[in-house]
Amino acid sequence: MITAQPGLRSAIENVAAELAIDVEAASAAPDVKRHPLDLPRLAVLQTWADTQSAGWVRMILDDQKIPYALIMDEDVRKGGLRERFDLILYPNTGRSLKDIVGGIDTRHAPLAYTRTAQFPTHGTPTSTADVTGGLTWTGIQNVENFVRRGGVLVTLGGASTLPLDGGIARDVRRASVKSLTNPGSELRVRFRRADHPLAYGYAETTSVFREGGPVYAVRRVDEGRIVLQWGTKIPKDDEDSPAGEDDKKEKEKEPPLVVSGGIKGGDELVGKPALLDIEVGKGRVIAFDFDPIHRYQTESDFRLVWNAILNWNDLPPTPAR
Repeated sequence: MITAQPGLRSAIENVAAELAIDVEAASAAPDVKRHPLDLPRLAVLQTWADTQSAGWVRMILDDQKIPYALIMDEDVRKGGLRERFDLILYPNTGRSLKDIVGGIDTRHAPLAYTRTAQFPTHGTPTSTADVTGGLTWTGIQNVENFVRRGGVLVTLGGASTLPLDGGIARDVRRASVKSLTNPGSELRVRFRRADHPLAYGYAETTSVFREGGPVYAVRRVDEGRIVLQWGTKIPKDDEDSPAGEDDKKEKEKEPPLVVSGGIKGGDELVGKPALLDIEVGKGRVIAFDFDPIHRYQTESDFRLVWNAILNWNDLPPTPAR
């Protein structure tokens, strides 16, 4: 940082002490590659069937004074998303693809969420005459159209079910895991693409918090889509062959997957994608296999989401394998 302004050093030192971070002074900005940032027209997708995780995301964006539009099921069903937005952020959800599509059962329709004399706090921050019906398959098609026309869809944790299981991003499958149990742990991860904008500000090896959810895999030819993987060991092409003595020694040198907490069957997770950047038409799907904004507690993971928002139109092409 440049400390020319009076009092700037002491102010920064006070903030650094409060946040427990190290700060180094410099006489000039570093001579590194840089590019201008274009803030996207940002939308947060909150479905009527699952509002909790979206509430945490909204709280953080509000605290940081980041402008965004809140969109609901009916907005997605209407379509025209690309005309209004550049990036749609879909927060973590525990709902299945079926539940995302169907939403609250229409047999209860119409089920209003509006302000009334009896319930004056209802209808905030948004309202509707009927919360039932979900995104519908038409809505899923509208989301795909948004991406194919140049929009960026960022899905956190279980929300990645929408593009990965819903067919928006092809050639991604559910991985077969037999004994994996991950109730909530800080796990070691490695950037396969350390120069990717999503990795800005991170070391090649770091850790993130993961709590359950499906595990995904891609074909060998599509491994360029993996920005971040679980564990530090990168699988070899012949990983299915019997392990030799050198392989066993190499495994012994690898740092453990678990940084804090516990996990069962963690070997099944190592090498699988933790964060995917998938080109779809003119747009992108950024799919997290964990929730980087977990109840406003995983602050070291927040930057991954900020990197996606800030670099939405500066994402590099997928490298050929």
